[in-house]
Amino acid sequence: MNDTENKWVCRVIVYSGLKDPEWIITDENAMKIVGFYDSSDLSSADKHDTKQFGYRGCLLMCSDGRSWFAFDGIIEYRNKGINEFRIDKNRDFERGIIMTAPYNIQALIYRQQ
Repeated sequence: MNDTENKWVCRVIVYSGLKDPEWIITDENAMKIVGFYDSSDLSSADKHDTKQFGYRGCLLMCSDGRSWFAFDGIIEYRNKGINEFRIDKNRDFERGIIMTAPYNIQALIYRQQ
């Protein structure tokens, strides 16, 4: 299955007591975001520190089972039991996801940061 046959969903993790917002993005936007990951350097991190209130990162999920979680300069890639961490230089990957969000979700994120 190639990437153009997949469904791409983004989710923002916000500690608010409400369901985390999700939205569908285009293949073109997904490939741009994944490109940030592909060009990033490996990280020595092995987990994220998300023990905080408010905004706690964002996810890019593909219908083929791959997922990327970005928060605070680190991207975690998961696929079929494989986890890999990379450095999100300038938080380009994370911002790439946020920039695809509908305006009302972007406003929520910026209020939480």
